[in-house]
Amino acid sequence: MSRAKRLRAIKDLIDNQVIGSQSELQTALENAGFKVTQATISRDLLELGATRVRGVGGSFRYVLSGDHLKADSAFNPRRAQTTTVTIESIRIAQNQIVVRTLTGAAQFLAAAIDSLDEERILGTIAGDDTILLICENQTDANDVAEFLQNTYS
Repeated sequence: MSRAKRLRAIKDLIDNQVIGSQSELQTALENAGFKVTQATISRDLLELGATRVRGVGGSFRYVLSGDHLKADSAFNPRRAQTTTVTIESIRIAQNQIVVRTLTGAAQFLAAAIDSLDEERILGTIAGDDTILLICENQTDANDVAEFLQNTYS
């Protein structure tokens, strides 16, 4: 089968199933009739801008370029960066969102969020394992936090 069909199949699998590893994706593609190697899958995931994210429950899954950061049209997928994200908790304090990540992941995730130019997020401050997102009001903070919670759990 052609490369374009394989890429389309990967998109469909990632959109419709919880695919947490390259071996799971390889098995799913083989079940769909594709002959693939791990190297092929790795290149395809890179080309598609796939991101491996870890939910609050600890399980991993792939999402496509920026899909883990856009709840609606306000999150711009063209500006999203590809990253492996590990969020441990999300809490709201009025118009602020506190995001706890694995040690060392906060600054990278904050930079990715900043690059989205999301109007509901006025700015971020990142430490080593914590990000503070400042929103204009509590409603925006609730919306953004709810989206992040639903996406990563």
